[in-house]
Amino acid sequence: MNSIAINIAEEFLRSPSPQIRKNSLAALAVDDEEESAKLIAESALTDEDWTVRQRARSDTRPDQCPVRRRCARRHRLPSAGSPERFR
Repeated sequence: MNSIAINIAEEFLRSPSPQIRKNSLAALAVDDEEESAKLIAESALTDEDWTVRQRARSDTRPDQCPVRRRCARRHRLPSAGSPERFR
């Protein structure tokens, strides 16, 4: 994904609407760039809405992509079955 597309996705991640933020995460998830993985991981850790964090965490499952695996390991995201996942 080029930098303009990542900038647009970042803009949508700042939207007040959780659905728009989840749509942005879906767009970032199809990209294998490290910058996209960082934005997804950041949302998984910091978004105010639990449904957005849950979507971001499902997009960072280590079995999906090597870039996501590195990012999930770096940020120590909870695993899918972890009770911490739904905080």
